[in-house]
Amino acid sequence: MSFSPKFKIGDIVSIDDVKAEFQVGNCGSIRKSTENNCLVLISNHTSKTKEYNDNWQGDTFYYEGMNIKDKKLSGQNKALADGNLPAYLFEVYKNKEYTYQGQVKLAGNYEIKEISCKDGTKKDIIIFPLHKA
Repeated sequence: MSFSPKFKIGDIVSIDDVKAEFQVGNCGSIRKSTENNCLVLISNHTSKTKEYNDNWQGDTFYYEGMNIKDKKLSGQNKALADGNLPAYLFEVYKNKEYTYQGQVKLAGNYEIKEISCKDGTKKDIIIFPLHKA
């Protein structure tokens, strides 16, 4: 039986609601639920530590995944890139308010991009183009 979250698109919920519904932890922008066999994507537009910027361009959401090393996919980035698990997107525009955007899927090939960090260093990030499923 496939998992179907109780949230409706546009619902604003707490992180505790997200954790309880999807059975995920409290860390990372991509969280895997082994219990529900899915991914939860968190796009926090209020983060002061994140150097990169998730954004909508038309009906495509460009989601910048977790940091990568040596241009190699691993962990949750790989799980999202493989496209084998359903993924559910939440956006944070106001601290502690998670807006449910529904299920999303890959809309094309991901891109690896080098960015400059606030401290002057550089790092590689991965950008996933997503559409609502």
